[in-house]
Amino acid sequence: MTRSPSLFTIVPLLAAMALPASGQAATFSDELSDLREAISFGKVSGTARYRYENVDQSNLTNEANASTLRLALGYESKSYHGFSGFLQFEGVFALNGDDHYRSGENSRTTFPLVADTPTVEMNQSYGQYICPKDPWKTTVRWGRQELTLGNQRFVGPVAWRQDTQTVDGGGVTTTPYNSDGKSLMLGYNYIYRVNRIFPDDSVTNPFQGRLDMETHAGQALVKVDGIGQLHVYGLFLDYADGYAAAVTNNSSATLGARLSGTVKATDDVSVLYGLEYADQSDYGSNTNDYSAAYYQAELGVAALGFTARYGYNVLEGESATEKFTTPLATGHAFNGWADQFLATPNNGLEAHLLSLSYVPPMLKGLTLTVNYYIFNAENTSDHIGDELDLLAEYKVASFPGLLVGVKYADFDGDEFAGNVVGTTAAAEELTKFWLYTQYVF
Repeated sequence: MTRSPSLFTIVPLLAAMALPASGQAATFSDELSDLREAISFGKVSGTARYRYENVDQSNLTNEANASTLRLALGYESKSYHGFSGFLQFEGVFALNGDDHYRSGENSRTTFPLVADTPTVEMNQSYGQYICPKDPWKTTVRWGRQELTLGNQRFVGPVAWRQDTQTVDGGGVTTTPYNSDGKSLMLGYNYIYRVNRIFPDDSVTNPFQGRLDMETHAGQALVKVDGIGQLHVYGLFLDYADGYAAAVTNNSSATLGARLSGTVKATDDVSVLYGLEYADQSDYGSNTNDYSAAYYQAELGVAALGFTARYGYNVLEGESATEKFTTPLATGHAFNGWADQFLATPNNGLEAHLLSLSYVPPMLKGLTLTVNYYIFNAENTSDHIGDELDLLAEYKVASFPGLLVGVKYADFDGDEFAGNVVGTTAAAEELTKFWLYTQYVF
């Protein structure tokens, strides 16, 4: 399969299509001048993120201590007759070496996993077209990009990790209706490869970093100011033949919808809500025959800087071959920061969440969060464990783009958790601690 074309291939080709057919030298010269300006006077963007991560896992001999730095540098050209391009490189560097944690690429198997492998690679490279006179703002894009489907429960860039997840392919989005506080977005994406959070040239597992596929994702998003939004989606995920069953049996067809929003109860009190349901079945290269569902509900109240929320979600499962899967999701954002449930347990998962966050008005930019989870096996109702998550993050108001944070996760599992879960939660106890800072421009 061909590689994703680079910015330097896409932009000149698209730009050439936009040149006028007229052979007048002056017009051609003006167009070349505009093209040079579009390429030369674009926007530079960058990210620098340092993170220290400590992991203490009860069933491993050593603690992991990872000190890593992510540097990303991007360049977006100016629009030329609606055509533009974006190119971004990223590097992940282990400042104290990778001898103090298992990265997924080294042999430090007595250490817990910290999925930040040192690497330098092209992260994104795409060309796009937005018709300058199109009131619908229809956008056509092709290349390597970070892709988000809804709230990232099914497709996301996994931005918490230092090496983000990207996809190769293309898509189109359009907003055909936008008036009176209402809007409609329609989108479709075709994906022929996913570049996961491990290096593309993975040595220990050649199928770990880059996976070929024939995947289709469609979505519609309806928003109404003051009420919320309805997101309807479909994901038809089909890994290429030839991979191990552990890969191809994640091929699936998922159809679902999510209704969420914030409604003003009074001038000082708001009510937050969310309801979601998705149905999944085997598809494409998956040799299993199954059907499973995901459903979620949440309700919260926000007042005086505090937000209290209760959440409930279920990933159905009956066995290793009959369970709801989300292999392209930003899993870290769901069901605990300890990352014990990035893969669905064989007996499914039922999670209760109690969350309290506070944004103190006297210190703009500071967010304090406490999350408490109770995890059960969906199929057997056995208690799997509990988790406490803490976060303090400060976006420096006097220095836009700069933030600092400290984060903690403590998973306390039952003795039989490994048998119930059948995934990474085999550890009865696991704690993670992060200290990080980031600057984005």
